[in-house]
Amino acid sequence: MNIQEYPDKDRVNIQDKIEAFERFVNLNALVLGILQILSLSMPSTIWQGFSGWFRTVPSSGYPSEQIVRLTLQQSAPSILAESPPSLLLTKFLQAKELFMHNNIHRRIGPLKAP
Repeated sequence: MNIQEYPDKDRVNIQDKIEAFERFVNLNALVLGILQILSLSMPSTIWQGFSGWFRTVPSSGYPSEQIVRLTLQQSAPSILAESPPSLLLTKFLQAKELFMHNNIHRRIGPLKAP
């Protein structure tokens, strides 16, 4: 495939898609690395916070990236409740929650008291 054979508009679209793919792969690599660091540096904390069930725990004692992700996902509300309100992530997640809440009520209408 020679990108020079396509019109300018298509070339720009192709370049945009390639950049989006590269960002996606790079961000996933970063997140995977962070999950691995957490798994290796805080295994007992991760296992204590994990509410799932395993038939057998890995012999190494280290949780997988999936276990770390699930544990963080489950404990996110308590982590955010303890973080300062000025934290940018807290503001972002509160805005997202408000947006989702308003979207749901817009679709189904306000709840009426019995």
